[in-house]
Amino acid sequence: MKKFLAMALILIFSLSFTSYSSTAAAAGEDKLKAEVTKVQKKVEDGKLIIKGDTNLPKKTKLLITLTNNKFDYSEQIKTTTKSFGKFKSKEFTDGKKALFSGTYTLTIQTLPAAKQSEKVQKKIGENGSLLTGDLIKKLDKRGKIVEYVESNIKIKSARKFTGKSSTLSSCKKKTAELELKIKKLEEEKAELKKQLTKFEQDDAAKKEQAKKAEDARKAELARQQAEAEEAKRKAEQEAQAAAEAKRQAEQQAAADKAAQETSQSTNTNTNTNVFYANCSEVRAAGAAPISQGQPGYSRKLDRDGDGIACDQ
Repeated sequence: MKKFLAMALILIFSLSFTSYSSTAAAAGEDKLKAEVTKVQKKVEDGKLIIKGDTNLPKKTKLLITLTNNKFDYSEQIKTTTKSFGKFKSKEFTDGKKALFSGTYTLTIQTLPAAKQSEKVQKKIGENGSLLTGDLIKKLDKRGKIVEYVESNIKIKSARKFTGKSSTLSSCKKKTAELELKIKKLEEEKAELKKQLTKFEQDDAAKKEQAKKAEDARKAELARQQAEAEEAKRKAEQEAQAAAEAKRQAEQQAAADKAAQETSQSTNTNTNTNVFYANCSEVRAAGAAPISQGQPGYSRKLDRDGDGIACDQ
């Protein structure tokens, strides 16, 4: 029985230890301690090829930089890791020529995580958050990258540098020249911006003026149209009034003619009924003088034939 209990305790302890080891291993896999090992430099005819081993994921994008400040030389070559983190660069040259003999600085960097593939990002973390180790370099907003630097890369070449090396004074001079150019460019930029603002303001003023002119033209056209319609309306009213006046005049003329004809007919009848033998009777009747057409007029009584009888 004791032997059975001892074996059970051993089994439980073993299972617990295995579970703890698995958990610890899983937690350890979350981080990647970046390493760059076995960096090899191969020089042929003054041209350099870099090979190396890393523990970075396959297809990690690398940027390999070779510089020499004395020669003002700097060249960058992009490559990717192969299986087991191995990488190899293309040839470093000086414009397809051999490099100058001298001491160079070699820098091997991973590109920021944002420029890596999804598979690589899963291994190194967002913004390189899973990367650890002595080779880690922090960037401001792009997270962490891996950076390996080797300063004393000796390159022997048949090509010797005979020019002057860059000095502090020449660097300062170039810096001052560049700053002056930048200042001039900034002034030109400000002047162009000022001109652009003026052009925009002038264009806006022209558009506003054109809009006002168009609005005035439309208003004038509307006014003229309204005046034409009003004149047409008045002309129609005047024509109607003239037609009405003409009609009324014609009616009045017809009425007057009818009245005159009636009057003449009446006067004729009256003249026929009234008779004066002489002007004494006319005067005695108080009808002198008598005009032609009035009752009692006759040619006999109108001695001078002026159309008025008994006027003397």
